[in-house]
Amino acid sequence: MKYFDTAKRWYEKSLLEENPVDRFQCLWIAFNALYGDQLGKFETYQIINFVREHYSSSQDKVLEYKQYFEEPIPNLRILYSASPKDTRSQIAILERNYEDNEEKIKALLLCVYQVHRNIFCPEGSFATQRYSEEEIIAYASKALEIYLKDFFEHYTDPINSRILQYIDVLIDPNSGNLPTVRGKRRTVAEISDFIKSYKGHLPLLYRYSPADYYNVSALLDGSVYLVSAAHMNDFWEGKVVDSTNPNIDLVETLKKNQEEIYLKSFSSDRNSSVMWQKYAGNYTGLCVTYNFNNVQNDAILSNLYPVQYSNIPFNCNSEALLDNNPYLYLKKSKEWADEKEWRLIYKPSYFTDNQIHNKLDLKECIEAVYFGIGMDSSLQRHIMTEMRKRNVFRSVRFYCMNGTPIAPSQE
Repeated sequence: MKYFDTAKRWYEKSLLEENPVDRFQCLWIAFNALYGDQLGKFETYQIINFVREHYSSSQDKVLEYKQYFEEPIPNLRILYSASPKDTRSQIAILERNYEDNEEKIKALLLCVYQVHRNIFCPEGSFATQRYSEEEIIAYASKALEIYLKDFFEHYTDPINSRILQYIDVLIDPNSGNLPTVRGKRRTVAEISDFIKSYKGHLPLLYRYSPADYYNVSALLDGSVYLVSAAHMNDFWEGKVVDSTNPNIDLVETLKKNQEEIYLKSFSSDRNSSVMWQKYAGNYTGLCVTYNFNNVQNDAILSNLYPVQYSNIPFNCNSEALLDNNPYLYLKKSKEWADEKEWRLIYKPSYFTDNQIHNKLDLKECIEAVYFGIGMDSSLQRHIMTEMRKRNVFRSVRFYCMNGTPIAPSQE
């Protein structure tokens, strides 16, 4: 989506606005940035097409506000034309029991559209018999806020989906047969090249962690420390079974391989209650946003991969096929699928003698920090204060866990 980031910023800005008109304007700019690249001769058609393309039943809660738009709102810009228009046709859709909720959401947002058109029109008041102008703006603002909040929470980046589909083509999730050593290396290289071709459009990734000394220090340093696959929470990282006897795991080889691979996990899901509980100290930790489109060292992108989820493990009948390659760490059981994982995968040989063995500098990728609802407030202030002291972090944004921006006055 061309202006997704712009839309998200204006939505977040709206949450800080106390003036209802200013708040509504920010929300509308966010909405306009989203639907603006839709096909349609008129703006109303663009809105209709956008809602159709992105409809989800979770958006139905916005219809709680349809009761506030049961009286026609005139189009003040053509109030004196031969055929004046208002929102009567949208109201009819909102009132019909047989209309599905998608059509009703379109109608409701077109009512909101009419409110926005009228805000700066000099022709007269657009108050109804029941509500004042201020009330109509407040209700329109709240309806749009609920719609946008749901959209941003559930939006699935099409680039992310496209990359996952490409991996499914190269690594059949319904087959566990390992290719040759050369075949594995070729497949990993193709995946890497495909991901790098989307630089500038890669999805944002998120890292959940507890707010302990180790993770807070790494954040303030702008670094991540990779962990041996042997010490990940999934014992079966890189699992391969003997195809001649599926009940036998090549455990000895597996553990040896794990010691020689270093990983760092991220998620494409920004607001996962599972991840907050499991990895961020049961809501007392933090979630850091990484934008790998900003990375200057393309070697880092060469080692970044999404995980495929399948209940069919890799299998082989010869240890000769067990070349310790990132290929083995691209698949996990479906029981982990909710984590929507991407991971950095490295061999120790990547790091030069003057580097800390498993440390990567990702300062340029850090875009935002979300604080868990149970995080210690003094530690939260310490993190924000220390990051603000460094020029490289000046553009980093801070949020409460629910996505509400933390205003500078609150830092």
